Formats: sequence, C-alpha cells, structure tokens
Amino acid sequence: DIDVPVDAIVYGSSHAACTVNNGLLWENYGIASYTLSAGNQTVDGIYYFMRETFKVNKPKIALVETYTLGSDNFELKPLYRTALTTKWSFYYPFYILKRAHDLNYSREFTEELLLRMPIVHSRYNELDRADFINENFYNRGYQGSNENTPISRPVYTDDRAEIPTICQYYLDEMVKLCKENGVQLVFFNAPYEASEVDVSMQNSIMDFANANDIPYLGFIHNDDEYGINYDTDFREFSHLNDTGANKVTTALGEYMEESYDMTDHRDYAGYDDWNTHVDFLYDKQDKYKLYEQNSLPDYLNYLSSIKDKYTLVISLNGDYNALGEKAYSSNLLAFGIDEQSYLKGGTWIIQNGDITYYTEGESSYIFNTEFQNNVDCNLYKNDEDEFGHVLINGYDCSRETNGISIQVFDEHCLYFVDDIYVNVYDGLDINHIDY
Repeated sequence: DIDVPVDAIVYGSSHAACTVNNGLLWENYGIASYTLSAGNQTVDGIYYFMRETFKVNKPKIALVETYTLGSDNFELKPLYRTALTTKWSFYYPFYILKRAHDLNYSREFTEELLLRMPIVHSRYNELDRADFINENFYNRGYQGSNENTPISRPVYTDDRAEIPTICQYYLDEMVKLCKENGVQLVFFNAPYEASEVDVSMQNSIMDFANANDIPYLGFIHNDDEYGINYDTDFREFSHLNDTGANKVTTALGEYMEESYDMTDHRDYAGYDDWNTHVDFLYDKQDKYKLYEQNSLPDYLNYLSSIKDKYTLVISLNGDYNALGEKAYSSNLLAFGIDEQSYLKGGTWIIQNGDITYYTEGESSYIFNTEFQNNVDCNLYKNDEDEFGHVLINGYDCSRETNGISIQVFDEHCLYFVDDIYVNVYDGLDINHIDY
C-alpha cells in the first residue's frame, strides 16, 4: 500500500531482513528501499513476492539475498510465512498449485492451502491487538540489533554444488520476470558462519549470476574487501548486527549509486515514512543505551541527555523517599524537578525537555491530554488510592510500587522507547517493562 515509487526492494530470507539497513540507504543515499522477506523463505516464495510487488510497485532494482536460492528444503513454515499474508494475491493460487505439483501434495492439503485454512482458522482464540493494528506502519524492513557474538569464518572452497532442478526453474523464471518488467536484478550474499557445503552452493549461484549477466556481490567471498569482522559484526552465527549490516548496506548503497541512475528522494513528497523509519532506528540506539544503565542515578543521567527527543512521564510513587533525598533526587534536577517538587511527589509530563504538567503532589486529581497523532494521556488518582494511575495510548502504565516509574514515549513513532520502574525497597536497580 505504498503510493510512491520504491527504488529498491530486497527479497530473501531473514538474512535479507537482518542485513540491509533501509534507514541507512535512505539517510545516506536517498534510496527508498523496502525489504520483503520471510524466515527461511525458499526461492519459489521469493519469486512469488517478486510477481506480486512488480504488479503494484515495480522497483528499479530487485536485490535478492542468495542464502536460500539453492535450497530444496521446502518446509511448511516458510510457506506459511510467505503465503498467509493479510491481502489476497491473484498469484497465490499459482504459487500453491506449482508447489503442490513439485512436492506431490495431496489434493486435500492443497485445497486447505488454497483456502488458507491451516493457520488463519486456527488462531481465533489467540488474536490480540497486534493482529488488527499495524503499529510499525513506517518500518521499511530492517529492525537491527546491538547483540554481539563472535563466530567462525566461512569454510571456503572452490567446489560447486548442483543446483536442484526446482531451484533452477525459479532462478530462470526470476531472470525472465525481471527482464520483462525492466527491473535490474542484483544478487548478494550476506556473510554468516557458512559451511563448506553452503559455500559450494553459493559458488554455483555466483556462476549462474555470471552466466546470466546478473551482478553478484559476494560478501562471503570478498569479506576482507568489505571489512567484515567475525568477532564484532554478528548477533549470532547466522545474522549480522548493526555494525555488520551497516558495512554491507554501505557497500550496496555505493554500488547502486555508482552503477545505476538512482533518484535521491529525500526531499520528495510522500516519503515521510522513510524518515520515520530512520527515527525508529535512532530510537533503538537510545533504547540500547538506556538498557545498559543498571542503577537509577545512571539511568536518569543518560535519560537527561536525550530528554528533548521524547515525551517523559515521571511518577514518584508511594514511599519513594525511603532511601533518603540523596539517593536520586539530585539526578531529577536536570528534568526541572527541584527539591521542593521532589518532596511533594506526584507525576510530571515532560515534552521537548520542558514540564508541561505536574500533579503538585495532590492526593486526588484527573488530567486528560492529547499528544501528537491522537495519542491520549490520562492521569488520575482518588483519595483512597495509594498510587496514581497513568494511561498512555491505551496502555496502563500504572506501577503500584514504592519508588519511581518513567515512561519514555516517542509521539512521532507512537511507541514506548522504554518504560521502567524502581522499587526503592529493593535498592536502585532498574526494572524494564517490554511491550
């Protein structure tokens, strides 16, 4: 449902989603990209995605990550991830019938797949808010990770594996489809702890690309050239972290910019969601830093350095001063909460670094306001309540604990960057609430 032209669409398995930083392509090159992938997605699913996207938003470049292009391990989970989308596709029956023919599915099972019965009609008892509301509407594909796990380098070989017949069919169809639609097809492999068997198949995919004049960027084959570091660039054995993904993405961005007539869309109307996705990725960097702070004073010190970026709701609850004023009150000064206000207690709303509302330590209050993008914020407390109540965007953020609670909310992206509380009876350790 994107109404503006997309420059590059990235296809493949989770290796595609965890490798190409769409925000970096946008911020540094003005390339409007989108990643359409599924975990362990096989070559037939990639081809199916291509047919669908070429019909509704044909890109200049189709970037295909090659991890599964030679795999004939056609499990059902990747099929479900690919096929059970929210929008009916005209190409879906062709995809299922071809898969059923190739793998000899029974007629009964094929009919179930065509009617989308296996998962959709078994989940009614599991449905929740996320099934009906796309809260990450701006996400272009890349989520990112700051995890780091050293891994072994690939096991290099000059051997060639035989590409299975069914994979060869879809590779040929992929080339034909891109030529018919005037889309530049580009293959790339994302580095990971590849075995000798894996590398031998990638060698064959590279040979296929060369034989068909398809550009092939081998980040496994040429890891030294691209500065891939197997001690620092991976979240686990199979996927890159932010450091590694940014290296690969920079190389892809430079290649596309140098090799093709790419339009810089950064100042074009209709591309706001790409800017929001960049904000999302920067928010994640702040979240990583916030999670690194183990004690309340350290947390408050870091939060004060980014307070202008977010809306904060800070509540002093119950016996919040049990450890004495020196425990953390001085760390609140950076937020405009002075000693007198600290002693009163209560709840503060801080927007763009300034206090916009304060409950003044009252024992009873009701306050309703609206943030950007129709986000409701409700604060209330009755005389008989020991703790105040905080509701933001439909979420109950009330913390019935003696100490402090803080919600860090991005009004633009419509989510919590962080939500923490500290029970001072247990010390000053941070407890995070994950949404």
